[in-house]
Amino acid sequence: MLILDGYNVLFPMLPGGKAPSPEALEAAQTQLTDALLRHHRATGEEATVVFDSHRFRGGARFERRERGLRVRYVHPPDTADDEIRRLVKASTAPRTRIVLSSGATLASWLPNSGPAKIESETT
Repeated sequence: MLILDGYNVLFPMLPGGKAPSPEALEAAQTQLTDALLRHHRATGEEATVVFDSHRFRGGARFERRERGLRVRYVHPPDTADDEIRRLVKASTAPRTRIVLSSGATLASWLPNSGPAKIESETT
């Protein structure tokens, strides 16, 4: 299973880096989820993408599911790193997980937890 920190994967690819237009951000999210759905159809591998959302407060979560894909939005005070850490800890087979992120907090925790980690570049 792939677990992605959505914005850490997307920001390096977007014009404007960490300050893209809302339209560019929405289009990039759609492209990422479409690519992950195609990956699932081709390989059977499932994926979870976690996005930080600043629209709401109080640690609320929103999740949308499609075949082979979960998209989660977490809200402050929680972060995508917190949610990814929860997902890995709750896993019955953490060594079968591949985490894609550039989050420094997450990076310092993952080497001891079992899953493979692939870093995205940051701008």
